[in-house]
Amino acid sequence: MHVYILNTKRFSLFIYFLLCIIILARANTDKFFGSNNQLSNSHVNYIYQDSKGYIWICTENGLNLFDGIKFKTFTHIANDTTSLNNNLVLSVLEDSCGKFWVGTSDGVQILDRETGLFQKVNLSYRNITNFNYIKCITEDSNGHIWLSTNHSGIIRIDKESMNAVYYMHTNSNICSNKINTIYEDRFGNIWIGSQDNGISVLNIDNHTIDNYAHDPKNKNSLSSNKIFSIIEEPSGKILVATIDGTIDAFDYNSRTFERDYIPSVKMVYTLYTDSKKKLMDWNRR
Repeated sequence: MHVYILNTKRFSLFIYFLLCIIILARANTDKFFGSNNQLSNSHVNYIYQDSKGYIWICTENGLNLFDGIKFKTFTHIANDTTSLNNNLVLSVLEDSCGKFWVGTSDGVQILDRETGLFQKVNLSYRNITNFNYIKCITEDSNGHIWLSTNHSGIIRIDKESMNAVYYMHTNSNICSNKINTIYEDRFGNIWIGSQDNGISVLNIDNHTIDNYAHDPKNKNSLSSNKIFSIIEEPSGKILVATIDGTIDAFDYNSRTFERDYIPSVKMVYTLYTDSKKKLMDWNRR
């Protein structure tokens, strides 16, 4: 497994070259794309490849689909409830049943890729309806869809019944309502990385939550409370990317973190993995 490390200072440049590489591979052409040439916006939040090989590009001004030859752009249309609900697109996911989920700054929708029509996913918990800014959409091994929000914790959705379970700071023990990332480990635990208060680990079987936070007096705690990415390496260690700390490695046996796990790499926004079982420091400075 290679681990690809994306530093915030290099984020825009990386996204540009990654997009060019993907498009070149799909189209077998030397043509490059930007906001002045079919791509709806040059600020790219996320790139995703679906089961058919099509490339989906989430931008600050719409959702772009690249079929290997041309782009199709989905944008918000006023008074049209079947259009994209907001042009600030943050995340997408094709689930195991073929549903295509789209997360924006105004909630989550399901896109019918045959018709191009969007359907809103209604979310509400008691008097709370602000389930917006969906930065992460992931599917667990049981087929549940998990959404992160910027103000209202995380949501687990049964994709068949569309029933939702809400985890917030007020109704559970999760560390924060401001969530950046969600990851399922090999045991089926759900790791929840927050913007401001570390990590919560949710055990689905017994419905317990363990919280981990930065402690300046404990070198075996998280190096920062600002968590942006979580992955698992073949050894079983959980790698945690922090935006103003180091890459930390969690050891299940000791239940502690090793800071600076990949030396000299700091301010990491995203960790990526591939299928090859080798750890690679892609952004060592």
